[in-house]
Amino acid sequence: MNNMNNRALMSLLILVLAFPLIMSAQLSDNAIEELSNSHVDKWAQYLNLSSYRKDKLKEVWKKHEKNKSDILRFTKDIKGRLEIENQSFMSSLSKILTPKELEFYNTLEDLKMEDDREYLANLVEAITTDSLFLIAFTDLQYNKIFPFKMTVRMEMEEVISNQD
Repeated sequence: MNNMNNRALMSLLILVLAFPLIMSAQLSDNAIEELSNSHVDKWAQYLNLSSYRKDKLKEVWKKHEKNKSDILRFTKDIKGRLEIENQSFMSSLSKILTPKELEFYNTLEDLKMEDDREYLANLVEAITTDSLFLIAFTDLQYNKIFPFKMTVRMEMEEVISNQD
């Protein structure tokens, strides 16, 4: 009876821990709607789009966000699939935006990526050169995280058998 309770408990624990991992890459319809609306509103304002073109842009953006969400649920060739999706997205954008508007869009997106890369590089440099941060992080790892992981692992090894 005790062994059966342990198995049930372990099965429940595995389900509880695995469920968020399965669902984490799936965006809800509301989240996709919000993302699309924020992007479309921004670009409609930047490019002074008519309501018709704004509606078309929203359709394209919603489809793009949904496709990205679906791609991220799978671990096989995410980078390649995202590149193909981005090419498809740009093709769809070119049907809505004029060549000058598309050029403006690409320029701003490239600048944003450069800013993001520079920010990340500066952040990594600041963290790696901050000895107080490194000492605190190492202390956290060795004094809090590793002992907890080892305790949990030892407890699980006592409960789980080779047959499990």
